[in-house]
Amino acid sequence: MKVVKGTRNLPKVLSPAVLTIGNFDGVHLGHQEIFRRVKMQAKGLKGTSAVYTFDPHPAKVIVPGDSPRLIMTTRQKISAIESCGIDICVIEDFTQELAKMSAEDFFDRIVIETISPKKIVVGHDLTFGRHRLGTTELLDKLCKKHGIGLEIVEAQLLGEVLLSSTHIRELIGRGSVDAARKMLGRPFALEGKVVHGRGIGGQIGIHTANITVENELIPHAGVYVTRAMGKRSVTNIGYNPTFGGSTLTVETHILNFDGDIYGKAIEIEFFKRLRAEMVFKRPEALKKQIENDIKTAVDFFNKEGL
Repeated sequence: MKVVKGTRNLPKVLSPAVLTIGNFDGVHLGHQEIFRRVKMQAKGLKGTSAVYTFDPHPAKVIVPGDSPRLIMTTRQKISAIESCGIDICVIEDFTQELAKMSAEDFFDRIVIETISPKKIVVGHDLTFGRHRLGTTELLDKLCKKHGIGLEIVEAQLLGEVLLSSTHIRELIGRGSVDAARKMLGRPFALEGKVVHGRGIGGQIGIHTANITVENELIPHAGVYVTRAMGKRSVTNIGYNPTFGGSTLTVETHILNFDGDIYGKAIEIEFFKRLRAEMVFKRPEALKKQIENDIKTAVDFFNKEGL
């Protein structure tokens, strides 16, 4: 997939393009359905499938004090979009100037003048332009005016639950990473670098990797079944209350692994929350509980075939 920073850097010839527009935080199953239809339409035209998205999220510019904590880093989002088989992803720098652009101007100056798509595929809840006044109804009128085909993808459900980034954020925020996994179509993941911690894991004989997390959204404190660097692991999110900690940390114990990974970037995938963080009277009791957590995690992976 070709990644382009802003429409100003787009190739002069990009046709016939089938375009979708949106934030796509999480790249959940609903987003994936939109991408599937974009690809299908592009294949029929023997053209290019294109995604137009933003960085930062528009809310961070328009209402910075009330913007959502994003599910993904930009790198994770690009990787997820690429895994959907999209040909080109345009990441537009969302600025105050762009925020002030009317829906009609956005369509004319960005969509028509720079991308000039043959067809557009969008979700049912798309809004665009100043004050989010651009709706799918307005988009339909603008597309007809310029002879552009338009497909509006209806709301996507998982069972009876609406697929939405907002709902997935709520699930992750309360630790329901297994439910979030179903809606994402893959595990929620944190990424960051391994740094030196307080050495607590070493004190009790269970070494852990401390992560400086790049993601904005972190699951609720507790112990989780995870994978780190593609290997089975158990991850604790919390404050290390047994040792008087006061700073939130993310620590993962990678099973049957003793390599030196300090300074390396890793990704931790979350499958299930095992329990809340607990206070133990003695380090030995904590060690015993972690050993039980590891056994439970192994049983989970074996059952899931992972």
